[in-house]
Amino acid sequence: MRMTQSRWLLVLLGAVTGSVTEVASPQCTPSLLGFYDTPGAARDVQVVGGMAYVANDRFGLTIIDVADAVHPSVISAYDTPGHAFCVQIVGTTAYVADFESGLQVIDVSDPVSPDLLGSYDTPGRAVGIQVVGSTAFVADGTAGLQIIDVLDPAAPALVGALDTIDQAADVQVSGAIAFVADYPAGLLTIDVSDPSSPALIGSYATPSLANAVQIVDQTAYVADGYAGLHILDVSDPAHPVLTGSFDTDSANGVHVVGTTAYVADSRSGLQVIDVSDPAIPALIGTRDTPDLAISVHVVGATAYVADRDSGLQIIDVSQCQPCAADLTTQSARLGDPEYGEPDGVVTAADLVYFVHAWVARDTSVTDLTSHRTRPGDPLHGVPDGLVTAADLQYYINLWLAGCP
Repeated sequence: MRMTQSRWLLVLLGAVTGSVTEVASPQCTPSLLGFYDTPGAARDVQVVGGMAYVANDRFGLTIIDVADAVHPSVISAYDTPGHAFCVQIVGTTAYVADFESGLQVIDVSDPVSPDLLGSYDTPGRAVGIQVVGSTAFVADGTAGLQIIDVLDPAAPALVGALDTIDQAADVQVSGAIAFVADYPAGLLTIDVSDPSSPALIGSYATPSLANAVQIVDQTAYVADGYAGLHILDVSDPAHPVLTGSFDTDSANGVHVVGTTAYVADSRSGLQVIDVSDPAIPALIGTRDTPDLAISVHVVGATAYVADRDSGLQIIDVSQCQPCAADLTTQSARLGDPEYGEPDGVVTAADLVYFVHAWVARDTSVTDLTSHRTRPGDPLHGVPDGLVTAADLQYYINLWLAGCP
């Protein structure tokens, strides 16, 4: 993407002068953008490419166009045989944990006309799923963890299984470890390096009901029911260690983006928690939803909440996010411990940090927008998995604007 000479001049001027802009106050007020009242109980949501895929209990999978967040509209629905509790989208395929009907594999390449590819009837009640490569890991209630080969989506086949301590409610896989939120038993760590023979290697008994888990680097964020959000160091998966916690009303789901945890908190709606220091997480914002917030998925500056009988709630959380231009400490150099740690100000060091990451094609830092969009497009500011000139242009605009 070609940039004007004046813009480059502004960039260079900022780098030379080392201008500093203070980051906004951490307090925020999420605001409702729009909603879609699904016919069933919305239990999970994943948003990909301007489409929200909602696991809609006894009504199956509902696909909603959310490109216009203020006026979402239903595209189609696929009535699964059971009760859709969880959904993951991989490419053009939706994998649905369908409670008593196990795993359902649905082709959503044409979202107007989803079509069943295949299924596997797990022995328990499928409530959580993560797909890694050609393997589906299913949290199957009292039947524990089920590992299913989905290389041929028309004929999913069981690879291995492990009967967990209590009731597997959710699963996240990182490397060769599956992290299972096992309801009353807390967080379990399971070695799945040989998926045909998974082995329990560690656990941490959270105080309430482990409903959901997300793994970010070597940290586990557990939505632990009445005990709220629990943050665990899992760098040694055999011995998870509590780092910190934040007591919410009843944490059902969690999605962590950067240094912010978004918690679907039942009757208390959406809770936004700063986890930049995991030892002392702090509430920075909240938005009550009409019913019971069960899960949340955040894309860009928008949180999508599966709110049970009130369907999909679409919430603007832009005020709650750290300044996107603040990437590193202004005095740090490559190799310093604090290099890459935001410091609350925007300086030339942040621009240099981004450019280095961009040259290295580090998507974790530089994938900021879809490569063919312009300001005002629905997908402008939505990552697309690629590192392109559009990402560089997008960041420079952020950097020039500083922070409010």
